[in-house]
Amino acid sequence: MKNLLAALGLGLAIALLTSAARPCTGFFVYQDGRAFAGNNEDYWDPDTKVWFVPATEDAYGCVFFGYGNLFPQGGMNRGA
Repeated sequence: MKNLLAALGLGLAIALLTSAARPCTGFFVYQDGRAFAGNNEDYWDPDTKVWFVPATEDAYGCVFFGYGNLFPQGGMNRGA
């Protein structure tokens, strides 16, 4: 777990501190059966949104991130 968190922290630091990473950035780290993913959207829209979709019998609940048009730019746990 320490190595996973170190890799995640290093990836995030590189994304935040390098000029090459200023556009939209995504990363994924997998180790010892655990996965972490993240991204940023390089867009200046103050009308940002977060919305949640509850779980059903057939699908997990999820969270989406996007803008006023409610078109998801990112999210987590969508699927069956």
